[in-house]
Amino acid sequence: MDPAAEAHLYRIAQEALSNAVAHGRAKRIEISLQFRGGMGSLRIRDDGVGMPKARVAAEGYGLRSMDYRARLIGASMRVERASPRGTIVVCRFPLPAATAKERRHAGKPA
Repeated sequence: MDPAAEAHLYRIAQEALSNAVAHGRAKRIEISLQFRGGMGSLRIRDDGVGMPKARVAAEGYGLRSMDYRARLIGASMRVERASPRGTIVVCRFPLPAATAKERRHAGKPA
């Protein structure tokens, strides 16, 4: 991947973790990164208090920054309440064509 895109994904994850600890008072945080069909997905889920139903927190600098970074790399991002508690952040991003091709050939003898 492009180093700038990697840096933006890192900062999105960092902000989500910071929010989960500082605002959500999370005890457990799960981070996953998946690649499928030319798309990547970064997912952060916590067991904290969750986003307010009114989404007042969506006006905060951190969430705006995460959304801005996602758009810079052509990604979409959503933040939602988890059930029964907590928050889920999902950032879906396009993979460069070469990356998808390289992955298909990974592990095959040269």
